[in-house]
Amino acid sequence: MMLTSHFRLQEFACHDGTPVPDVYLGNVTRLADALERLRAVTGPITVLNGYRTSVWNRSVGGVPRSQHLLAKAADVHVWAQTPQRIFELVRDRADHFGFNGLGLYHSFVHLDVRDGAFTTWIAKQP
Repeated sequence: MMLTSHFRLQEFACHDGTPVPDVYLGNVTRLADALERLRAVTGPITVLNGYRTSVWNRSVGGVPRSQHLLAKAADVHVWAQTPQRIFELVRDRADHFGFNGLGLYHSFVHLDVRDGAFTTWIAKQP
């Protein structure tokens, strides 16, 4: 099922094989819409992680209240762009894209559409 012109629901499924639950379709659609706006500026985006079950989230060291559990978050790689560059772009234009959560990691950027105030963080680099 296509969520937007460039993002399929299947891309956001948990790595344990669990599809995004129907109850979270509104969340993942909102996330895909925000990613689509970012893609219009940056070019192709690969979703590395989307929805996570609680078991999978624990197994990968995710925080207990992770937005991934609600299908509101994606860890992404943007072709021909560094994670630092994408972090800065989203930070500076967060309202335009629609993200409220932004995290910088060594090889990817975490983006989410959480409710509430805009939140950023930079993970410890290896």
